[in-house]
Amino acid sequence: MREYHINIFYSKDDKSYIADIPDLKFCSASGNTPQRALEEVLIAKKLWLEEAQASGLKIPLPKYKPLIYQVDLQPMLSVWLKHQNTCLYSKLIANEAVSVALSRKQSLS
Repeated sequence: MREYHINIFYSKDDKSYIADIPDLKFCSASGNTPQRALEEVLIAKKLWLEEAQASGLKIPLPKYKPLIYQVDLQPMLSVWLKHQNTCLYSKLIANEAVSVALSRKQSLS
């Protein structure tokens, strides 16, 4: 069976989680938890594909890809990691400075 992307999100209007498959028109389901919505949309997907095949409709190939999968995140990740390392280093230096200051204060007492 083809692997289609599934979106899962919370709908305030419906007060439930919605799961949909963008490549399969109108194929969606809901549930009170993300897991339940996923279970329901997998049933809907199976039925959608069975009905399309029985009706002789063309079954679309999986094409939908959220933007996050289309973007090379490596450059952004490198910048983020560099920033995190700088922040961590700054915190370590600050903690060391506090430790040294406390040590000096205690030795002067």
